[in-house]
Amino acid sequence: MLIKFKMEGGFASFPGLNRDTYIDTTQLSPQQAAQIATIVHSTCFFDQPTKIGIEANGSADYRSYTITIEDGECSHTVQMSDQVIRDDFKELVDILRSLSRSNSSGVS
Repeated sequence: MLIKFKMEGGFASFPGLNRDTYIDTTQLSPQQAAQIATIVHSTCFFDQPTKIGIEANGSADYRSYTITIEDGECSHTVQMSDQVIRDDFKELVDILRSLSRSNSSGVS
């Protein structure tokens, strides 16, 4: 599974620091890869709309997330923000944020 994760915005955001993170789950530990696969399956990621929730006025200080997942023949992108993030996606976003910060194996 290949994942492209982008985090933008937030309080005191610096646009130059908003880089895409690429994650190849085959380069992660088997436990991390299985955890991500389980979450992607449980959220029905590939059946979700491309935008989740509607941001209200004054949402400039919230972070927004764009997640693109390619798994075999399937590819799908979902966008959401801290303001409207659903509980079922929170764990996935937390894992991807952690991987993007750690710049561990499989992440560039």
